[in-house]
Amino acid sequence: MEEKAAKKKRVIRDPYVWEIVVILAVLVAVLSYSLIVLQVEAHIPFIIVIVFTSLMAIRMGHTWEGLEKTMLKSLSSVLQAIIILVMVGMVIGAWIYGGSIPKFV
Repeated sequence: MEEKAAKKKRVIRDPYVWEIVVILAVLVAVLSYSLIVLQVEAHIPFIIVIVFTSLMAIRMGHTWEGLEKTMLKSLSSVLQAIIILVMVGMVIGAWIYGGSIPKFV
């Protein structure tokens, strides 16, 4: 019985409209400030927004394990495309280093 009490099932709810608006506002504000005012690349601002969105999802009843599973599932569905893009980038880099691209340009 104690194990069941410890493994209390969380109720996952849909986000309210104001929560969606807050997440989008934070996304726009962080990216705009970082890209326009600070003039930095978008990697760190995206990580900040992902952390904020994850905290909001936990607030809505999701578990961290569930979020990890969803992130890995999404990443695994696009992994082949990512590998292809990396390989194309490596080939273009080799062409630039070897002088093929500069010769044509």
